[in-house]
Amino acid sequence: MSFDKNYFTSLIAGASVSESTRYFEAGVYHVQIDNCKVKMSRQNLPRAIVECSVLGSNNPNFPASSQVSYIVKLENDAGPRDIKTFIRNIMNCNADQVTQDVINRVFIADGETQVSMAQGMQAIVNAYDKPTKSGGSFTKLDWRYVDPENPIVPNFREMASVSSNTNDVSPSEFDNSNQNDGASIPF
Repeated sequence: MSFDKNYFTSLIAGASVSESTRYFEAGVYHVQIDNCKVKMSRQNLPRAIVECSVLGSNNPNFPASSQVSYIVKLENDAGPRDIKTFIRNIMNCNADQVTQDVINRVFIADGETQVSMAQGMQAIVNAYDKPTKSGGSFTKLDWRYVDPENPIVPNFREMASVSSNTNDVSPSEFDNSNQNDGASIPF
């Protein structure tokens, strides 16, 4: 029996692309936003997804060049509020400037061809475990705008690394003083 390369190439060409993702774990990250999109989950529930490339981090599981995603369930009470806060923070604007037009420019629907206006922006993400009322925990993310003209980012070499026991991680005290000065949205 001879080797039929075309058999294997047709299997690969006909396969779907894997869309698995890694989620933020506790730590402080300097990220570049690659994409922001909205789509329906496999259970037909609305999701907002922010895909990022890690530029630096104090979490050894996410070295520079790692890919990480922030996925928000929009059907939950907190979901829309979390996304509005995310946009306000990465755009460094006031909450009343986060209009439907801005949201449509930041989050692209699955299948749309335009590029998110957030693509290429950088942010500092402070991820920490927060307890729930039921006794569990979830990873809370705080996003901070990074000014491209004056990028102030943590020195990850001098920052303590996140331990494997993330239950003791609390929000970072990284300076957030230039956040949300009410600048206009850049478009």
